[in-house]
Amino acid sequence: MIKKILINIFLICNISIFGQSYPDAEIDSVMKVGINEIWNHKYGSAVNTFSELDKKKPEIPFGKIYEAVALMMMQNDLNISNDDKINALLEEAENLSEVLLDKDENDIWANYFYALTKGYVSQFNALTKDYINALADGLISIGYFERCLELNPEFYEAYIAIGTYKYWSSELTEDLHWIPFISDEREEGLKMIEESVKLS
Repeated sequence: MIKKILINIFLICNISIFGQSYPDAEIDSVMKVGINEIWNHKYGSAVNTFSELDKKKPEIPFGKIYEAVALMMMQNDLNISNDDKINALLEEAENLSEVLLDKDENDIWANYFYALTKGYVSQFNALTKDYINALADGLISIGYFERCLELNPEFYEAYIAIGTYKYWSSELTEDLHWIPFISDEREEGLKMIEESVKLS
């Protein structure tokens, strides 16, 4: 039960941080509408919003990523199983993000898309109790969020994502902190979240 609550908090933290403006104003506006729908538990509306975004802008993975997030929240809150659809959306988003990275590995948004996708793959693994892969995918996600900060040290969503991951993963592994390579990074995670607030 505690783990489910923590995962829910992690999902909510990540969907509520989309404050970084995407360069395309139309996409940015739709993103904020859809995320607000998720935040207000209007999951069906959010799924439709992001599905429509994906149809209009299939060249970017936002629609697929956040449709999967809406379905994850629906599954977590309402116990409505959507595993196959979530897996398919995240796999498509990951493939599309890889294509964008292959075109330009220094594109901050391509790095962000990949980081975000792997982050939600990690969270989905945690929801399905696959904690080993959740941590592994989470580490990959963190690496790409760190790359975002290399490209732009003021890309504050990366601080929130990294900080939230560090805090969340430390909470989930609290009983294992005695193992040398599993450390308690909750304090560091909170500091990164605080830093993001200063930058936003």
